[in-house]
Amino acid sequence: MEAEVVEEKRDPLLNRVEVKFRVKHNGATPSRKEVREKLVALRGSDPERCVVAGIYTGFGARESTVYFREYDSVADMLRVEPEHVLRRNFTEEELKEMKKKGE
Repeated sequence: MEAEVVEEKRDPLLNRVEVKFRVKHNGATPSRKEVREKLVALRGSDPERCVVAGIYTGFGARESTVYFREYDSVADMLRVEPEHVLRRNFTEEELKEMKKKGE
């Protein structure tokens, strides 16, 4: 799987960096977990502060557009991101642990 940055912008009101990636892959669209691990490693980010907001693949394409968000802190991420996006990116145990730290 190869990834390249298409667009990157800082959102100071939400304390995050929003990055749009183009991900090339063989076969089926990779899972959200695989994509998140690859992009976190590529950016050198803390995985607890990053979410994949969406993966969009055209029919039959071997290329996907990925919307990735990196927050300044876990508390900012928990405050801003909808619950369903958090559940798609983290396990229930990880979310409980993050919420304990954030309180």
